[in-house]
Amino acid sequence: TLPGSALCSIRRHGVVSQIPEEAEDKSIILRRLGLGPTRSGIFLVEDQLARLVTRELIGMSDLGLHYKIEIRSLNGAGDVKNALSGIPAEVDIVSIIGILDGDMRQNAAEWNCAASLIFLPFENAMEVDFMKSWEEDLEGWSSSIGRPRDRVEDILSQLKGQNFHDVYVEFARALDLDMAMLTAKSLHHWMNAGPRDEPIRLFLSTMAQLLKLQPDSLKIDGLGVG
Repeated sequence: TLPGSALCSIRRHGVVSQIPEEAEDKSIILRRLGLGPTRSGIFLVEDQLARLVTRELIGMSDLGLHYKIEIRSLNGAGDVKNALSGIPAEVDIVSIIGILDGDMRQNAAEWNCAASLIFLPFENAMEVDFMKSWEEDLEGWSSSIGRPRDRVEDILSQLKGQNFHDVYVEFARALDLDMAMLTAKSLHHWMNAGPRDEPIRLFLSTMAQLLKLQPDSLKIDGLGVG
């Protein structure tokens, strides 16, 4: 199987052919050829961070969902609730699912759209759980992101007491870290900090159930088979 990076589309421009200067996403090339995959689900998430984490978790599984779903970032849990509540019951051509942070479980239990919700595998807001795992292993975390431990400790000390959303963003800015890279590193560091098999497996298996998928087993990188 060829990797996506080996694919490119050659297009006519007048009397010459053009090759894109940079690698194009495989899904874009397939859509241009009229071979775009059918969407099986739309996920509505609270913010851009939730979008990054959701996509990272999906990529760890063998569900093969990357080209079958669309993840839309909204502006908080309230927007997810309003969007789901406004979808007519007759709309069943695609599954529309809300994904909320772990700290919303209790609040969202009574929502009229609760049956269309799943929760990220965290006990608290993900930034809180991520930062807790950083502080519990500063040496390992600093090594993971390629920054001196003293610098990491100093930045965290300066940001202490601020809103956790702001701390996460400011930490990335202070250490010149790409947000997507920081989030992927944070997720894997959190996974390695304790037994996470059950919440991650629950998140992905519930997702498969709501999408009406019936995998024989669910393989997740680093977690084995279940």
